[in-house]
Amino acid sequence: MRVKEFIYITSGVILGILIHTLVDLIPLDSPEIVELSGILVNVILGIIIVILVQKKLSDERGIKDYFITEIGEIKTEYNKFINKILFNKNDPQFILEWFKTMSMRIQQLEYFLKDELKIKNLDNQSSNRRIHKILTNSEEFNESISKRKFEISVELNNELTNQYKDFKHSLVRTIVKINRA
Repeated sequence: MRVKEFIYITSGVILGILIHTLVDLIPLDSPEIVELSGILVNVILGIIIVILVQKKLSDERGIKDYFITEIGEIKTEYNKFINKILFNKNDPQFILEWFKTMSMRIQQLEYFLKDELKIKNLDNQSSNRRIHKILTNSEEFNESISKRKFEISVELNNELTNQYKDFKHSLVRTIVKINRA
């Protein structure tokens, strides 16, 4: 039995018992019984509505908090990754594998945001792909594959930093969309 059904059945039983008890114990006229019954029905319906609305809001907040936490983790991992690249501490093979994993993670996040919260026009994956392209299409990257050490130029550093800033903005926009959904 679901929670909603249980609440309805329990409320009906309580209402019936209260009305029966009041009719037997208190000598009331018909109009007074109807008025008292109306008050009890309104109180019980108010309680039911509050419980159901609160549960729905709580469930929705839990889902939103999960997605927001996931975005925070992606941002943290991305920050570590970009810092390693900027300080020349990653080899090209690791970079390729990292992008593959991160792309799948972002794609999955966007799929569930669209499916569960009906959020459209997310651009996290496209921002991620732009950063991926900037790095992997660069001359420095392609020359470093055989060396296993990737060192970036000042120009690439600037371009990467700008794209990373845009990526972080897209994550924040996504969090705003989640909270508004």
